[in-house]
Formats: sequence, structure tokens, C-alpha cells
Amino acid sequence: MSGRKEIKKMTTVSLSVRVFLTLIVIFAIVFFATKLMENNKLRKEREALREQIAEAQQKVSDLQHGVDAPVDDQYVEDWAKDNDYEYPDATVYIPNS
Repeated sequence: MSGRKEIKKMTTVSLSVRVFLTLIVIFAIVFFATKLMENNKLRKEREALREQIAEAQQKVSDLQHGVDAPVDDQYVEDWAKDNDYEYPDATVYIPNS
């Protein structure tokens, strides 16, 4: 009889170990999947931020070029053109609506 009790006890312990190991494996899979999705999200966010940095650096470069450019006649003409100014003697044509 003691042999059967040992087998039942071993089976119960073995089943408990199997359930515990199964839960650990499931937890590990869920944890890995979650971290993988978080990593992908952070990678996309990093790429978006790098694009924003590149755009900001280009804007800074353009502004720095404007600051470094001498204030001469060409600069004044370009500024006036960008702000829709015309020469005093220019002929302005207004299309009929």
C-alpha cells in the first residue's frame, strides 16, 4: 500500500510542477510579446522624432542663412517679393473675377 501512496504523491507533485512550469512559460511568452510591441512602438516614435529633428535642423539652417546674409538690395527685393510688395512704378494686373 505504501507504494501506491508514493505514486499518487509523485503524480500530484508532478502535476503541480507541470502546472507551475506551464504558467511560467505562458507568463514568459506574454511578457516577451508585450516587450516586443513596446519596442516597436518606441522605434516608430524614435523615427518620428528623428524626422522632426531633421526638419527643425533644416529650419534652423535656413534661419541662420537668413541671419548671415548681408542686407543688400537683393535681400530687400527678395523680402519684398515674399511679402507681396511691388515696385512703385510696377504695373499690377488684377484678373476679373
